Order: sequence, then structure tokens, then C-alpha cells
Amino acid sequence: MTRPKPGRQRPLPARPGKAGDVVALSPFRAELGRGRRLRRAEALYEAPDLTEAVRALPGDELYYVLHEVGLNEGTALLVRATPEQLQVALDFALWQRDHLDDAPLAEWLEAMSAAPFETVGAWLAGLDTELLALVLRRRCQIHDLTQEGAPDEPQGTLYPTPDGLFALEMRGGLRRRGDEGPDEAAVTIRLVDAFYRADADLARRILVGARAELDSSTASSTPQVWRWTDRRKKQRTRASARATTRSAYPPCSPIGCVTRTARRSRARRKSCPGPRWKPCATRWSR
Repeated sequence: MTRPKPGRQRPLPARPGKAGDVVALSPFRAELGRGRRLRRAEALYEAPDLTEAVRALPGDELYYVLHEVGLNEGTALLVRATPEQLQVALDFALWQRDHLDDAPLAEWLEAMSAAPFETVGAWLAGLDTELLALVLRRRCQIHDLTQEGAPDEPQGTLYPTPDGLFALEMRGGLRRRGDEGPDEAAVTIRLVDAFYRADADLARRILVGARAELDSSTASSTPQVWRWTDRRKKQRTRASARATTRSAYPPCSPIGCVTRTARRSRARRKSCPGPRWKPCATRWSR
């Protein structure tokens, strides 16, 4: 009978069974994760202080909860999010590889426009300015009334800003009765109006910066915004992975570490054919 070499283990014999006995765990894991997020949403609603409970979540966890329950059902959670949480959620929701997805962009902007103007102003002030300028250039054409007049025949809805310095020509017209989907022009107007009501100076600077970028440079500026977004997503993913590892594998106690080290030392001495050291009352001797 051959003895296995130290450090190696014999492979376990295969158990007899049929191919149909193998259970695919991915659907069960997905269902378990979905139930956990739904339970987390219920726990958030049951918290004594909903605002404090929502703001204690990382941005990616808040995105997953809102994605599972839906933005319509999670409006009470969204309005209590901080600008930092919303930035992370938008990074995960709006981008498909290196380009903005129009469908989730319209859905999230509509949900944001339904919040109070103080909340919308705080959100837009804390978001990435390059992302705001990119969204504005995709949603409307900005006319500076101090340098040029308003277009005589606008192709879309024309919205003059409250300060009278700009006129925004919406690229999508107002939704007609019976049409499906969000009213993109009305949503954009509500967001810009709320931004002006909250902080007119910052809204004016954002419009000036967005207009400085030509429409032809929108495609060239998208990769730059995507690189910053991808960097934030990777940092948030690594932080979540470290937090999950710490919660699943807590640091061991000094006693446990010493015990495992002693076991390895004894196993190493048994496998070593050399002379052993024997403890004495006063000193170590062979």
C-alpha cells in the first residue's frame, strides 16, 4: 500500500448518480439575492428613521434595491438619497459599456423630476458636471440670448430660462395624449426649472459650460465621461468586495492563530527526520 506524499490528497471517488441529479444553482442564487433585496427594501420602510436608513446604504446597494423594487415603487427611497449615492446609482444604471442608454436615462430623469426642487437642486449640484453637460446636449440645444436671438421656427419646444439669458430648444416635442413613455421635453424643463429655483448661479454656469461644447464634440466627450464613470464603478465594486469579505471572513483571534501555527509546527517536526529539541525546566537541550 503506497502512502500519499505530504501536502497532497487523494481524489475522492466519484459517487454514482445520473446527470439529472445535478441541480443548477444559478437560478436559486438569483432568486435568493432578489428575496434578500426585497426584504432589505421592506426593512428600510419599517425603519424608525427612513432617511437615516437609506443614507446608511452604499450607493451600489441602493441602486440594486431600486432596480428590484422599481423606481415607481421606490420613490420614497430615491428622494432620500444623497448626491453621492445618486451618482453611484446613475453610474450603474445609465451606461451600457461606453455609451449612455436612452431608456434608463429617460426613466431615471423622470423619477428625479418628480422630487421637490430643493432635492433636485442638491442632486444636480453634487453630480458630475460633465455628465450633466452631456445629458443637456443630448436633450436640448442651448441658445445664448446675449449673443443670438431665439430661433424663429424652433423644431421642438422652446423654454426660456428664468434669468432670460438662455433659450433651450428641446430635441423631443411634448408628448401627445395617448403616447407611451415619458415626456422627455417636460421632464427636462422641470429639471432645469428646479435647478434654477435651487441655485440659479450654478445652473447658469452649467449651461454656459454645456454650450461651450459644440454639438459635434458630443461623441468625442462621451468616452471621457465614460472613463471617469468606469473608474468610479470599479472603485465602488472593489470597496463592496472588501466589505463583503470582511463580513464573511472576520479576522481570527490571536488564540486561534497561535493554535493553527502550533499545529503546523508539530506537523513539520513530525515530518522532519532531524533531531528534535526537548524542553527543559531552565533551558532547551537535545
